[in-house]
Amino acid sequence: MLQKFSLGLILAGALLLGGWALKGFFGDPQIPLLIRIGVGAIGSGFVILLAALIRDRFIKSKEEKGEEKPKWLTTEFIPGKTIASSVGIVRGSAIRAKHLGKDIIAGLRGIVGGEITEYTEMMADAREEALKRMIEDATLIGANAIIGLRFGTAMVMQNAAEVLAYGTGVVLE
Repeated sequence: MLQKFSLGLILAGALLLGGWALKGFFGDPQIPLLIRIGVGAIGSGFVILLAALIRDRFIKSKEEKGEEKPKWLTTEFIPGKTIASSVGIVRGSAIRAKHLGKDIIAGLRGIVGGEITEYTEMMADAREEALKRMIEDATLIGANAIIGLRFGTAMVMQNAAEVLAYGTGVVLE
């Protein structure tokens, strides 16, 4: 997700600089502002891309070391395992807003009928992000399993929805 965003910033900066080059021939007084915006967008895009790549590398190195992620289940017990202790509620949330372009396409699909895949994908991404954040929360408080996993959704504001993943963090014997 961050990589797509950073590539979008880089592209926007390149387009701004390209537009500046074309307008420069006509003596546009806004050239210094366009240069600053373009260079700033490209620079920001590269910084975000670099941060995302470093984060991904860190996550892969943890996986290669064999650090186990907590198990998670919707049941209140784990078959064949004994719960040694409960460490508390664990949760993760993600808020997603509609994208104008996807909103237009979704509106057209609403008229024609059928599944609105743009929103389905948006909510699936939000659920995955909320689940990932809940697992990180469980790891931080020392849980090696999560029981009673539930999802909830809420409209935070017009055109934005929150997905909440929550459960009980436990330590297995």
